Amino acid sequence: VIVGGRYMGMEIADYISGLDGKEVTLVTRSELGRDMQTQVFLALFHRLLRKRVQFLQHAEAWEIMDTGLYVWFHGELVFLECDTVILAVGFRPDASLAKALEGTGVPTYVIGDAAEVRDALDAVREGAEIGRAI
Repeated sequence: VIVGGRYMGMEIADYISGLDGKEVTLVTRSELGRDMQTQVFLALFHRLLRKRVQFLQHAEAWEIMDTGLYVWFHGELVFLECDTVILAVGFRPDASLAKALEGTGVPTYVIGDAAEVRDALDAVREGAEIGRAI
């Protein structure tokens, strides 16, 4: 299950749905592909349809469990059984996990939107730099 129906969530769904044996459900609390360019959205949407990705629009992720995800959908709490939940949501920096790990001795690196809201390419570059350094 992928939570987040904008560009990043749709791209992740496209990738994961291409892996052998993976069934993908994309959950979004508003319209799928919101704020995307029409041509980009349509191309990606049709690719996801061909890969049989399931869509739950206007559904709010509620609680992640060991065996799946609870979502509010049409006024009801629905359980989506899955082995993985990927969160592709949010645009606010959040380094709270890194702060919680301070002083534990666990090497921690804050990159991407956890450091500052920017382009995904910045996160990829930062991840590559850190990967080379460690």
